[in-house]
Formats: sequence, structure tokens, C-alpha cells
Amino acid sequence: MPRRGQLNGTAGRENCTPEQVRLSDALRALYDPLTHATMEQNATLLFCTQSTLSQALGAHRVPDEQFVARLYDLAESASQAQGLPMPFQLADLMELRNDAAAAQMLARRGLTVPAAVAPVPLSAGDRRDGNTAARAASTLDWEGTAAISELTAAGRFSELASLLAHMSGAMSAAEVAGAAAALRLAELPDAAEMLLRGAGRRGHATALAVVDALARAGQHEDIPAVLAGADVTPPSREVLAK
Repeated sequence: MPRRGQLNGTAGRENCTPEQVRLSDALRALYDPLTHATMEQNATLLFCTQSTLSQALGAHRVPDEQFVARLYDLAESASQAQGLPMPFQLADLMELRNDAAAAQMLARRGLTVPAAVAPVPLSAGDRRDGNTAARAASTLDWEGTAAISELTAAGRFSELASLLAHMSGAMSAAEVAGAAAALRLAELPDAAEMLLRGAGRRGHATALAVVDALARAGQHEDIPAVLAGADVTPPSREVLAK
């Protein structure tokens, strides 16, 4: 049996996102070696309730950044006292935390977007239909725009970046173009830029497909962001105007 203050097993994590599970595993890796006797005592040291601590370690809650930083500091102090190395850096843990928060926000809206997928080229249907991006925008002006607007208004920019990375990693070329149009209509130009750059980082094949979709939709002003993400020199304004 685990000693007092430790959690045992992974019961109840079946409905959690993979990102939540990865975060909780990392938090447990920091928490379990702590020598404090009870979860209640550890919760006091972390300035949270026992329930909050239990839910964070069990993948049922994505804790805030302050909780993650405090747990890391507590584990680091214990590791130094025992002459042991830390399993990972705080920046890596924060990245896991932000990914989990983004995935949780999508899941609450009934969406499941993988963190990384293979590049999605423009489909035959996209090539036939020059209005695909407009149709995509009508479907993407929903949970995605609402979630991005919510994070922007709250100033939760780390989570915003993770959410946009998730989205840009799974959308088709036409969906990226449509999402960018929807974000600009919602007066979220910075989010549109981040989304387009993320799509460009998926590789030149996908970047070119997105550029094609943007050109067909008349969104020439969005093309430089995709090319910047792909580390390609943007064409001149004269070329874009053709």
C-alpha cells in the first residue's frame, strides 16, 4: 500500500484527456517522493484544499500555474535535501499544464483535437470548391472562436497558445483558412496570426495547401503568416495581388 499522502492507481481517469493524464503523471512524479505524512499537510504547504490537490493528482482538475509552481518548488527543495535530481524542468511542466488546460477546454465543448497529426494536404473537394474556406468559417465560428475569445479576454495567453497549437495541428487546409477568417471577424487578429503560423510549422506541403486555400478564398493578407511559420520568405504584394 502507498504511504499516507500518496495516491494509488489511475481509477476514474477514463474520461480525462490524454493531456490531463500526462500532466497528472508528472505532478505525481513530483508529489510522491515528498516525505510529508498526509495529503492534508501537503495541501497546506501548497496553499490549496485537500480536494484540489487530490483532483489535480488524479487528472480530474487542471490546476492553475501558481499551484504547479508551488508543487515544483516543494519537490525541488525535497530533492536538494536528499541529493536527488529533478525529473524535469519547470518550463516543461508548465507546457504540460497549458496543453492540458487547452485540451480540457476543447473537451468541454465536445471536441477532441490531437496534439500532433500528420500534415493534411488540400483535398480534391477543396480544389474543386473555391468557397470551402467560407463554408468552413461558418462551422468554425463556434466553440473555437468562443474558447479563444474567452482566453484572450482573461489574459490566459499561455493556454491560448496551446489551444491554437492544438487546433492548427488538426485542421485541414480549408478549415485553417476558415478559422482565420472567423477569428478576424471576431476581432481576434493576433489569434488568427498564431493559428496561421502554427499551420505553417506543420511543413511545407501543408503550408502550401493552406496558402492555396487562402488564395482561393481571397484572404491574401493571411498568406504571409503561414509562410512565416514555414520559414519561407513571403512573396511581394504584387505577386499576392495576382
